[in-house]
Amino acid sequence: RVQFKTGSLFRLEGNLTPAFSNRTYANFELNYASAIITVTGTNAVSIDNLTITAGILNFNMTSTPGHSIKGNISVIAGATLAFSPASTGTVNLNGSSLQSIGNFSTSSNSTLVFNNSNGFNLNGNVTIGGTLNLTSGLLNLGANNLTLSSASSISGTPTASNMIVA
Repeated sequence: RVQFKTGSLFRLEGNLTPAFSNRTYANFELNYASAIITVTGTNAVSIDNLTITAGILNFNMTSTPGHSIKGNISVIAGATLAFSPASTGTVNLNGSSLQSIGNFSTSSNSTLVFNNSNGFNLNGNVTIGGTLNLTSGLLNLGANNLTLSSASSISGTPTASNMIVA
């Protein structure tokens, strides 16, 4: 198992596919305009902050209970992040402080679990094509949109601690 030190940055500046399966990244950034990166695997990946500055990252990791993003998800205008596994894949947003996320989409095979008692702020639009699981933490939309496709579903029990607010 490969683990990067807390606070370190793995910055990808080429059209190369990094290993995600069974990895722990502190901060991961894709910064290569012509990159089209597709990461796959079933062994869990853990990432603190995920940033897409330039390029396309297809996060196609599969398995349950899945993968972990413990920090912010930032996708700069013109870049793309898509959670689109070929079979069932779960991504847990499970940080220990407020998480700022946005500007990405999920496919029908993807489950996105919101499980952070400190909550979430949308910093851009999010499109859910699969399952949105509200486990814990207030999801604040602000001026952004959370769009559910006709094939998507919401699981979890809405409570005062995890309701979506605008």
